Amino acid sequence: MANPSPQPSVPVAAAAASPSLSGGMDKEAFLEQRSQVLFDNIAQYVQGELSVVNEDYKMLKDMNDVTTVKYEGMTGTATELLTSMEALQAKYKELQPYLSQIDEIDGSVAELEKTVMELDDYTSRLEAKFAFLKESQRSSSVGLDVTKL
Repeated sequence: MANPSPQPSVPVAAAAASPSLSGGMDKEAFLEQRSQVLFDNIAQYVQGELSVVNEDYKMLKDMNDVTTVKYEGMTGTATELLTSMEALQAKYKELQPYLSQIDEIDGSVAELEKTVMELDDYTSRLEAKFAFLKESQRSSSVGLDVTKL
């Protein structure tokens, strides 16, 4: 499996120019040189990793700043809504007596409509009786004048 992190860069000219053990350099000097190259490459790698972590933290800080501004705006909106709600509740309390009167009037109107319907029904029955009596008077020769009733 390939290593996903970038390989430390080693200059090709430096690698080609580095003496090998058979080139006359003693083993200790060779190891010291290779160790220095290794440590330089590790330092570059760690520096790169730290830079990435640093950028991640900067991004998180920016996100936190944006979130803070957003929540401050939401807090302002919630405060305005609370103030508006309190004002509406106060107006509702002021209107409550009138609303109660409207409910009473509505109940009275409903009773009045019921009475009107009963009167209308009674009138219809009375008219039917009157028409029946008038018709009976015509058909009979009784001299009773129903129109004077």
